[in-house]
Amino acid sequence: MIKKFNRDKLFIVFFMGVSSISLIFINIILNLFELKFQNSYFSHLMLILAFVVLIFIWNHFFAKSYVDLINLFLVVQFIFFGGNSVLKVFNLESKDYFSGFTLTHNDYILTNIIIILSLLCFVLGASISEVTSRNKSKKYQKKDPNQKHQYTDEVINFSGVALLLIGLISFIIDFDFSWINSSYKNFGGTTLFKFLWTISLPTSGFVFATSNIKKNQIIGFSILFLVSFIYIVIGNRGYSISILLTAIWLYDNQIRKLPKRKLIFLSLLIVFIISVFYQMKSFTIQQKLNVIDSMQYINLENMFLSLFEESSITYRTLIYTVQSVPIDKGFEWGLSYFWALTTLVPNIFGTSAHPSVIFYENPSEWLAWTFSPEQASLGFGFGFSNLGEAYFNFGLVGIVFSNFAFGFLLETLNKNAKKLLNQRHKLILVAIVISNLFWGIRNPLSSIIRDAFYQYIIFVVILILIKMMFKKKMASFSNC
Repeated sequence: MIKKFNRDKLFIVFFMGVSSISLIFINIILNLFELKFQNSYFSHLMLILAFVVLIFIWNHFFAKSYVDLINLFLVVQFIFFGGNSVLKVFNLESKDYFSGFTLTHNDYILTNIIIILSLLCFVLGASISEVTSRNKSKKYQKKDPNQKHQYTDEVINFSGVALLLIGLISFIIDFDFSWINSSYKNFGGTTLFKFLWTISLPTSGFVFATSNIKKNQIIGFSILFLVSFIYIVIGNRGYSISILLTAIWLYDNQIRKLPKRKLIFLSLLIVFIISVFYQMKSFTIQQKLNVIDSMQYINLENMFLSLFEESSITYRTLIYTVQSVPIDKGFEWGLSYFWALTTLVPNIFGTSAHPSVIFYENPSEWLAWTFSPEQASLGFGFGFSNLGEAYFNFGLVGIVFSNFAFGFLLETLNKNAKKLLNQRHKLILVAIVISNLFWGIRNPLSSIIRDAFYQYIIFVVILILIKMMFKKKMASFSNC
């Protein structure tokens, strides 16, 4: 009889072989189809099927929950990269093009093949991580719950209170009543106090949500839902959904499994929220909050259409990158990642802006200035995507390695989260990473790494300071 570990290894090898052969076969078929019929319909259909098949494979062989990180990320990737294909298959209007810049069927086919390749590598990385951790778990021994840990719940809870106070005070100071009559285009700037509340409030939500006390959990999830609501009202739908999905994952992973009915309800609710606020994206905050008047401009019949229409905007960043690189613009060979890392250092150089802004044009800026200079001159961008940036730097090699690593990392975080019930501070750090990874699907690294890094730093620093205060307090009691 073949041992369980060997069966797992054989399945992984089989999966790798079938995936590679399937990709080559799909490539040949799609190119022949395009050459003969001058139509990319089949490639869009195959992309949708790729999502369906890989979600089925993951859930049948590996997943322990429908709300694990791999499932959530596959769904988010489908929304942002597969939604455009849904529009194409049903011959609906898409916003996957820039005015004046045409796209060929070959552009669609190549882009869809790249997305399929990224999905295969993503699920492969996740499955290898799952098999590895599954076999390591036999040797893993649970720690004694009575063992002293580095940070007590009391210290962590006080850290949450401190973060909440920092976030609320910063938000009050940063708040301007002119926001009420502003649309999302007026929220691009960053001030010190805006920076503080954007990293402190979500982190305080994660702190309370991971508590074992029900009252604290209610406070934590309420904070996360409030932050999500604030972001979606001011127009940042992507980050709003990132916070919301992380909250759902935390609840399912740490408190209780979500039943299918609640999961379906939450999914429909998220779709509804995205669709409604997408249709209201140019409204002012006051118009959005005035639900009764605003709903007359909302077409509920096109709810799913609105969802996929927005996803076509993210798809657009990838297809134009694939069309232009390396034909019109050479590969960056990691430069965009390097300059993104430099943003971790504050601007202490005496320049009017951070050197990464002065000396480097990031992928999002390149896209805007190349394909819509009018919008770029007004300070408006089009975002980017993690797939686009990987291709922007290293081509297909970047797609393969980055998505394999991404899948491996996500499943490692997902499995380790189960082992962190007695190491709450680490679970909070995992939640910080996950929320920013969700957000990074439709952004370049430069847009997420600084906030993620300082979100991590502010939590750790406050945690250490409060622990020192508690030690000092205990020492003073001992001397009495």
